[in-house]
Amino acid sequence: HRLRHRRLHALLAAYGIDVVAPHSRIQNENVMPAIRAVKAGKHGVQVSTALADAAQHLVERGAQTVVAGCTEIPLGLPPERAPCRLVDPAVELAVGDLLVLEDQVDLVGGARDGVTVDIPLTALNQVSDASLTWHAS
Repeated sequence: HRLRHRRLHALLAAYGIDVVAPHSRIQNENVMPAIRAVKAGKHGVQVSTALADAAQHLVERGAQTVVAGCTEIPLGLPPERAPCRLVDPAVELAVGDLLVLEDQVDLVGGARDGVTVDIPLTALNQVSDASLTWHAS
């Protein structure tokens, strides 16, 4: 596990990106209880406050962007509660997939070059910095 983190940090450092991780106290007192709460179906103010406080801790340590590296974090921390840019990797991956598909399929007008793809776009209604908004037709 630590080896993967070191590899990721080295990869990002090659692009001039420094990784800031929460101190273990913040991880144990804020992040993990909030993740467990979201898994239990709780999405209240207590959860978003715990995650916002953890994100603020990262900002105070120099972070400019917080990557919500766990599926539950974007469910518990709305972007408007984050003290900085919040990136949801699941959304970013979906956008990447859509942009690749856009080269093959005209999402508005139908298939290109005989390619037919059925994509339910209802789940993706807002995309962070990609400046795109996709709506189901």
